[in-house]
Amino acid sequence: MKNCLITGGTSGLGIELAKVFLQNNYFVHIIGRNKKKFEIFIKNIDVELKKKVFFYEIDLSEIKNIENSFDEIKKLNINVLINNAGVINLNKRLNSTNLEQAFVVNYLSHYYLTNKLIENSSIVRKGVIVNISSFTHIFSNINFTNIDLKKNYNGWFTYFNTKLMNILFTYKSNNMFKEIKSIAVNPGWINTNFGNNNESKLRSLISALRNKFSKKPNDVAQKIYTIIDYDSINKNDCYYLINKKIKSSAHSNKQEFQDILWEKTKELLKNETS
Repeated sequence: MKNCLITGGTSGLGIELAKVFLQNNYFVHIIGRNKKKFEIFIKNIDVELKKKVFFYEIDLSEIKNIENSFDEIKKLNINVLINNAGVINLNKRLNSTNLEQAFVVNYLSHYYLTNKLIENSSIVRKGVIVNISSFTHIFSNINFTNIDLKKNYNGWFTYFNTKLMNILFTYKSNNMFKEIKSIAVNPGWINTNFGNNNESKLRSLISALRNKFSKKPNDVAQKIYTIIDYDSINKNDCYYLINKKIKSSAHSNKQEFQDILWEKTKELLKNETS
């Protein structure tokens, strides 16, 4: 049986992707910070499917939490890794090592987890990595001297920047790793509770519009599943709007940006894991 590992798999798009992979005879491993949400999920699936899902309680805002659980995760033979976890914090929130939490959850934790899995041969030959991005990456104003935007913090731009980073990371990964392919997926505007941890007039307006005009997460998850096929993926054309290839921003295609981000991230993680 094939294995799929999903971060942020207890709500929103993540939980719908978990359902789709379970229905397609994968063993699904879910990383999340809220065990109660996982328990609710388990109660509402078929008895046979319950046997094919496992939960790792990990708060991805702290790199040390991944380190502490990695001995268990590295034993897996992962066919599909979905880096889905994400958050937007309109007010700055720092983790225990003084890094901005949204930056860590949305990007840094995924870079760290992915590279650790590859270093330990935990992603199989012809494995696929899916990095969830967003059309909002086109609004990013990335500054590599203030990589987590901790100085002059703006929650929206931190989110935009991390979604650009996920694409830069995808493209660089395809140059770095042989026999593993990465894709970046913009899932479009979907009707989930994402961002509801923030309170503002703009947030309330967005939520109201989302309820009326956005796509159903299950429909999006089903379509994303159809593109996760190693032999069909072109490393040089790997950014999708749900299941259709499109072009990402000019910034995301700059080799210089991809290289700088990779090296800056490696340097940052030396301090996190030392």
